[in-house]
Amino acid sequence: RARGPALPADTGPYSSDEVCLHAEVACAPCDHNVTCLEPFCRERIVPEERERLWATYTNTAANVDRAIGSVLDVVRRARGADPGVIVVSDHGMAASDPDRLIHLDDHLDPASVRVTDWGAMLQLTPVDGRAERVREALAGKHPHLAVYRRADLPARFHFGPSPRIAPVIALADEGWLVTTHARAAARRGAPPRGMHGYDPGLPS
Repeated sequence: RARGPALPADTGPYSSDEVCLHAEVACAPCDHNVTCLEPFCRERIVPEERERLWATYTNTAANVDRAIGSVLDVVRRARGADPGVIVVSDHGMAASDPDRLIHLDDHLDPASVRVTDWGAMLQLTPVDGRAERVREALAGKHPHLAVYRRADLPARFHFGPSPRIAPVIALADEGWLVTTHARAAARRGAPPRGMHGYDPGLPS
């Protein structure tokens, strides 16, 4: 089955037998962290286009399958045995719900921080450099939000001391999303029904 037209966060896919078809526009696929003010792509996929787009999807999957098969054949010929294959993913995905939102501005002035990431995890850089003030403003304020100083992140996150990591990290429980009232009000359409970026120790 195919659901469309444009936003995976709005339309799925939600099960293993579904895919999401994107309009052939320069900005596809949509970034659910960006509020689109002119979603013209929703008008670009009409019923007549479905079969052509579906064929493009299936042909692409077949081409990738053939390419992987070619690599494995080369390895078999070179080594005389079947290679060991490890399949990995860049991240998982967990279901989220419009009723499970944590509003940052209930506890902290958003203008006082630069936010690198939104959604399941926030990277917060204080404008005035006072990281502990930001941590204290958020820590323990919501039962589904954990707040860490960069140095206190659990080792399983593999963030380390890199300066690219913000001084304060806020991590939502699985299925919860962090936003602000203004961001939520400006969003066109429903909040995403799936998100990644949660604790890497979770099965999802």
